[in-house]
Amino acid sequence: MKIEVYTLVLCIITVYRSPSGNFNRFLEIMDAVLQSVYSPSLDIIICGDININYLETNEQRKQLDNLLLLYNLVAIVDFPTRLTVTSATAIDNVFIDVSRFHDCVVSPFLNGLSDHDAQILTFRAWYPKQPIGNKTIRKVDQQKISDFLLHLSNESWSTVFNTVVVNLMLNSFLDTYLKIFDASFPLTKAINQNNGN
Repeated sequence: MKIEVYTLVLCIITVYRSPSGNFNRFLEIMDAVLQSVYSPSLDIIICGDININYLETNEQRKQLDNLLLLYNLVAIVDFPTRLTVTSATAIDNVFIDVSRFHDCVVSPFLNGLSDHDAQILTFRAWYPKQPIGNKTIRKVDQQKISDFLLHLSNESWSTVFNTVVVNLMLNSFLDTYLKIFDASFPLTKAINQNNGN
């Protein structure tokens, strides 16, 4: 669902993940959905029953977090959403871009309609409008993405794999990766047409 409020365009995606479903397929579908709706001017909120307990660290949580970080989305529910006699889990969650929504609060809501508590997301303030004038952007289109992937696949990564010290290996990887990224998606100046109305 897309909602427009003044200059804000908000896309709310609701999710249910079956605990017995194929988790890798879930990640593939989530990525495909996010790729199809993602735009720098669109704010995305994902919410729902994902059946991954965010009160503990586990492999599924790490994989989902890594995928959502590609879209700058992070989980914000840090309290139990399903309480039973023997357990308290946070298997329902809300994922937002906290860099764009600076001041928000998520809280439980006991509605008595389900064995899961609802969550209420309250925005106290929207992120500020961009100032009028020049800003620096990276243009991303299918051609630039293809160029980026081609350069990544052609890289030998020998400087990474020939290093035995983990920190040096990471630094070497990041250095090579970021050089390719910057070459494929160079920073350019853009004029912000926002007139403040």
